[in-house]
Amino acid sequence: MNSEIVTQDYTLRYIEEEKKIAVRGNLRLASVEKYDEIIEFILFHTMAEESSIILDLTKLETLNSSGIAALGMFIIKMKEKDRFIKITGSRYISWQVISLENFKDIHRKIEIEFVVQH
Repeated sequence: MNSEIVTQDYTLRYIEEEKKIAVRGNLRLASVEKYDEIIEFILFHTMAEESSIILDLTKLETLNSSGIAALGMFIIKMKEKDRFIKITGSRYISWQVISLENFKDIHRKIEIEFVVQH
């Protein structure tokens, strides 16, 4: 699988040396099903790592309700596999502050870290 997905609106990049998947831009796909390629990309690289991985959302400015639902389904898969995951978000992006902490209710092996950067 490729190490990145690049579109006009968003980019996903797997950074192997940091064990990190960086997501940036604006994700406003029409339905949860439209997120399948993105979730498959994240799952592939997460499961390829023997240790935990960081999902860096600090530069993801927009994620609609379908995207939040798809991300929740990813978290459920991590719970089923009993895998730890760390998600970094930005204190300056309101949807992240509102939504990311809720993922802790789904999976106990998740760490949410908010960074202060623009």
